[in-house]
Amino acid sequence: MIKKPETMASRVTDFYSAKSIFITGGTGFVGVCLIEKLLRCCPGIKNIYLLMRPKKGKNIAERLIELTQNSIFNMLREKEQADLFRKLIAVTGDVGEENLGLSPEDRETLINTVQVVFHAAATLDFEADLKTTTNINLLGTRRIIQLCREINDLKVLVHVSSAYVNIEQQNVNEILYPAPADANEIIKLVNELDVAALEARTPEILKNHANFYTFTKHLAEHEVANGGLPAVIVRPSMISGIWKEPIPGWTISKNGLQGFLMGISKGVIRRLPIVEHFTYDCIPVDVVINSLIVAAYAVDRDSDKGLKIYHCTSSTCNPLRWIEVRKEVNVLLHKYPLKSAVWYPGFKFSSSLLSFRISAIFLHFIPAYILDTIIKLYGDRPILVRLHTNVNRSVRLLERFISNEWKFDNLRMLQLHESLFPDDKKFFTLDIRSLIWIDYFYDLIQGIRIYLSKESPESLPKARSKDKILMVAHLGLQATLLGLIWWLVKVSFTTTWTKTAFIVPIIYLLFDQIQIFRSVYFFSPPPRMAPELSIADWFSKRNVLITGGTGFMGKVLISKLLLSCPDVGNVYLIIRKKKGVDSQTRLHLMLQQEPFRRLREEYPERLKKLTAVAGDTAAQEISLSDADKELLTAQVSVVFHMAADVKFDLPLKTAIRTNLVGTMNIVAFAKQMPLLESFIHVSTSFCQCGEPVLEERAYQTTVAPESIIQTVNTMTNEILEIMTPELLGDQPNTYAFSKALCEDVVSRCGLPAGVIRPSIVVASWKEPAPGWVDNLQGPTGLMIGAGKGVIRSMLCNSNYMINMIPCDMAVNATIALGWQVGMKKPVEPLFLNVTVNEENLISWNHALETGKKHMLANPFSQPLWYPGGGLTSSRIRHWLVVVLLHLIPAYLLDIGLIITGNKPFLVRVQARIKSGLRVLQYYTTKQWTFRNDNLRDLQHRLCPADKETFYMDTNVIRWDEYILAYILGTRRYCLKDDPSTLPRARRVLMYLYFADWLLKVLFGCLVVWIMYTWMISAKSTIAMLIE
Repeated sequence: MIKKPETMASRVTDFYSAKSIFITGGTGFVGVCLIEKLLRCCPGIKNIYLLMRPKKGKNIAERLIELTQNSIFNMLREKEQADLFRKLIAVTGDVGEENLGLSPEDRETLINTVQVVFHAAATLDFEADLKTTTNINLLGTRRIIQLCREINDLKVLVHVSSAYVNIEQQNVNEILYPAPADANEIIKLVNELDVAALEARTPEILKNHANFYTFTKHLAEHEVANGGLPAVIVRPSMISGIWKEPIPGWTISKNGLQGFLMGISKGVIRRLPIVEHFTYDCIPVDVVINSLIVAAYAVDRDSDKGLKIYHCTSSTCNPLRWIEVRKEVNVLLHKYPLKSAVWYPGFKFSSSLLSFRISAIFLHFIPAYILDTIIKLYGDRPILVRLHTNVNRSVRLLERFISNEWKFDNLRMLQLHESLFPDDKKFFTLDIRSLIWIDYFYDLIQGIRIYLSKESPESLPKARSKDKILMVAHLGLQATLLGLIWWLVKVSFTTTWTKTAFIVPIIYLLFDQIQIFRSVYFFSPPPRMAPELSIADWFSKRNVLITGGTGFMGKVLISKLLLSCPDVGNVYLIIRKKKGVDSQTRLHLMLQQEPFRRLREEYPERLKKLTAVAGDTAAQEISLSDADKELLTAQVSVVFHMAADVKFDLPLKTAIRTNLVGTMNIVAFAKQMPLLESFIHVSTSFCQCGEPVLEERAYQTTVAPESIIQTVNTMTNEILEIMTPELLGDQPNTYAFSKALCEDVVSRCGLPAGVIRPSIVVASWKEPAPGWVDNLQGPTGLMIGAGKGVIRSMLCNSNYMINMIPCDMAVNATIALGWQVGMKKPVEPLFLNVTVNEENLISWNHALETGKKHMLANPFSQPLWYPGGGLTSSRIRHWLVVVLLHLIPAYLLDIGLIITGNKPFLVRVQARIKSGLRVLQYYTTKQWTFRNDNLRDLQHRLCPADKETFYMDTNVIRWDEYILAYILGTRRYCLKDDPSTLPRARRVLMYLYFADWLLKVLFGCLVVWIMYTWMISAKSTIAMLIE
């Protein structure tokens, strides 16, 4: 593990202080960003030596001056830190030459002064032959390693590789994979064969690799691994422009994402062979630079000097899918057009390479030949055919990467980020889970315009004028071409104009393009589809009705509405009388709880907006008084229906009456509200358990809700109990069955409605307090049972993922969906699966081990035994553990309690635990898959302020921190254990540990004694039989 120093604000900066750095590839995209970051954030660096070669008639001194004039250094110049450039020392050399082309003097200087080496030099040309790539990528790395072995005080070698060196794997881990060939054999081949002979053997040599770039970069990794040096390999994926600093959107690279975006911006590229729902791994260059800098620091601080490999990638923690950003990117292309555009920008995706090639003929090459011909007639140089030829060649070279998707695990990189101190997390962030892709494209497209195309912001008005002209020309050309086709068809088939239907696509095309024109130039929307009103503004003066407000989610919903929507109108809560306590008293008692503490202390006047309305959703007409009914009907604009009984083992009649009838009653009541703008029904992600993947759409039930109600009302409980399994079908329990029926009711209600489906709702992430929970269902109950030492086994596949959503995130999504429904007024209900993004899921085993670690450090008070046990997928093993460690101890201890005159309770507790575990087994022995594209889309559409206030991005959850807060919250809010009881609880746990250990020893001795006596008895018996 990385050892953290005890002092200094930035440990990373301190590591580089007074050290000299040697960088190869310093004039490239990554290299120049690395230099800027080191100078800006590590000003204590002694010197930075740059390996440079003369190029294009410029010597290294001239190239160094040219490098420092790059716009990326603007911040240094603005802060009058240009004197830092004196630390840059150019060294003549080339990784492609023997001994790196260094003079003896320069080599001696590097050997005696350098402590950290960054090797970023490589040829990125996918068309380069084996000789070139071997010399630069493979032998260049070997030459760097030879130099590093001679360096007197080397702390670390950082080798920049690529995530795509292992493309034969679909799921790539942060490990060193077997080499694709013997490096020495490849070098021998290169030396012995000419280019033609090598080209003939290319398929044999490459095997599963796409090109010689990935092939030789993979071999280079093994050179580093075998170098015997303190080294680290960083594998970035497709590197794109800057995310945060020093200049958002800055880029000078035409490779990858920005190259395609530049081609699209110029109107040259109109189709791309991209599968929209695929994950394309893209990583901002500033995050790559941070990973290089921090990785070096980590190696030096780590007691284990073995080779470390880090993935600097996004596919598993914040995936980019074009389906989520394509529309917004198209709008951005016209908000920030290029003055140098040759045609009207716009792009779509082709689902296959074949369809791309066909569309390229009509949309790329034919227009290119036509326009190039016109350009020739005007006496200018034609460029479009050549440009499209280059685009086609690029697509061919990238075919393997475009038509496949990879998942690059970056857990080690995220763990490295978590190990940093707060200031280092800020200055050298490695975590991109908070990156919002459409916001990133907003900066990147402007960066491409300014830094790649060299078009100043002042030229934007002229560029927009040209964009309008190009759009008119684009419409005219397409209408002319399609009209010509229409005329040819008319003539060919000797028909009349009126009998042809080809006018339809022309009208459609014109309408489609005019809509784009209107959206860009007249309404000028921001890059995201942000509405005029924020969530808080939309809820202003609107009255809200909430059912289920006294429940776990309900309390957080009420608190959040009052805190984050301060101008919301009245909030009416339908509360039924319970255990002799009326609705007003229940509301008063509820407001004394933690979710309302901040409101009580800071905004007590907002609590006056709450009104308790006596009623019961399951009763006829909700048991409302005439006055209340009239009041709510006249005033309510938004309804949140959260009331439900969430017990899995309810009798069918109870589940139907509470959940289904209650929903039908609320829907019927909502239809009477003339001001209703949004009706939100809270369901569950586990409502369609027979589906392998839960999509965000309506599902048709096998039976009509009305017929189920009639069946339940006309049958006795005994007959209904017998029929229940048949009625449930593929649903595991009455809860899931009734919630599926509720969704069916809402999907046909005809109201502006939304259905929200949270997965397992657990403790809050941030609000009302980290770890707040007052619900003992699901994981919370399991946690308490395990922490008290009464649950020691659970039937579960430990490798399966658990999808649990913090309560506050579920509530934020609920409020945001209410806003979205109110803004869009959908004809059909909107469905939202509020689930953890697949790239940040946690396995049952990981959750258990993390929970166990924090539980032992923060034990519950009054445990019955030392916590232990685990998960098993074996039913036999689980049954044995339950009998031996649950039931038998319970009976023995209850007998002891009876003898001592106390009331027994453990057998009863274990019976309830057994029943609860049996119900949960269905969910813990199955892998669940939920689609949440609508949730992601909703999140992207929020304005920046709403994204922060109504946070719902599950990628930002750090499970280790969250589970610790969850345990402390359970301890404080569910078990009422004050934090001051922790020292005593830890002492009790220590005593129980020794008691548990002693009991295990005694039990082991007992087993040995029984076996020994049995063996003695058996030996005597055998002896008697022999005699």
